Amino acid sequence: MMNAKQEILEKLDIKNKAGLSQLLDNSTTIVRSLNQMTLPTPVMEFKISRFLKGLKPILNEVGHKEVGSVATQILKTTFAEFGLELSEQECFVLFQLRDLGKFRIKDSKLFSDLEKEWNINPEFKVEKAEFKYVLYELKSVKLIDIRRGSITLTEQIIVE
Repeated sequence: MMNAKQEILEKLDIKNKAGLSQLLDNSTTIVRSLNQMTLPTPVMEFKISRFLKGLKPILNEVGHKEVGSVATQILKTTFAEFGLELSEQECFVLFQLRDLGKFRIKDSKLFSDLEKEWNINPEFKVEKAEFKYVLYELKSVKLIDIRRGSITLTEQIIVE
């Protein structure tokens, strides 16, 4: 984890690197056993909800119009370091789900909410048909769960 954290901090050009470092420490745990079985090699548990909610103080120093862009770069870099290649659009959508927590939201409602955000950050805009693909990709890497058109944010993922 230390190498991944250092790589993330080196690749990002943000002012509050100490805050991001602390957030990464608080959002990750090294797991040596899973479901009462000892693992041959330790894996890392990444708490997505905690990480997304913890970005707020780090992004406070960024102007309102740059928040989406900076958050997207942080997420893209972090997940790339964990071995998950996400597009900027996928990272932007995931960032917008940060306040969702354990609650559900319909994909149509999320799309209409995102239209306001896309007015501020048009570089991350996707069409309705593309949006379904973005959600499918986030589901395929287990960052969200979709059931009957309702989306929930995954609490954590295991990174090997």
